[in-house]
Amino acid sequence: MLIVTVRYKTNDECWEALKKIPAFFCPTTTQFSKGDEIVIEIVAPALPNKVMARAEVIDWRAALPRNRVRAGANVVFSRRDQAKIAFVVAMVSGEKQDAVKRKHNRLPIEVPTRYRTSGQLEWTECSLVELSEGGGLLKTDKPLELGQSVSLEITFPRAGAPTALTAKTTYHAGASTGVQFDTRDQMGSRRLKEMVRRVRDGE
Repeated sequence: MLIVTVRYKTNDECWEALKKIPAFFCPTTTQFSKGDEIVIEIVAPALPNKVMARAEVIDWRAALPRNRVRAGANVVFSRRDQAKIAFVVAMVSGEKQDAVKRKHNRLPIEVPTRYRTSGQLEWTECSLVELSEGGGLLKTDKPLELGQSVSLEITFPRAGAPTALTAKTTYHAGASTGVQFDTRDQMGSRRLKEMVRRVRDGE
């Protein structure tokens, strides 16, 4: 996972950049090619956490110091992360002001997962589309009941076997359901931290 961080000193600066969507300029000296897939990490004063969103590179330009032109890439955000960009817009524009700060930043991913609620015998297939050491977001056909315990089996890339975890459903995001991982399982917690590191480092 190639992460490019874009830091804004003010909310207005971030808001002005987002007004140009669908194209978004990402200042970076790293040279990219058209079609490259990267993750944009947005940092602004109004955001409670860094927001990471997947994007595709349209083009890249070199710096022109004499003309005060910065090096960087024009990108288009993935449709899968449009809700995240809408959240950033709402926060930096002042439309929304009551967001809760998370302990861990969420990584955008999409890996096969299956879950089973208490009393459920059969597994249900879904996808994990956000991940952190503390929790994640399950893309399900319908929202799960909040406050219940769920067993998860997450199939990370290049992992020898699915990672088994228990979690609690905590919020809804459309049809998707947010979960908080049970960190009392020390072995599962260590495996999860290692998987988060591997996903972040692109291993």
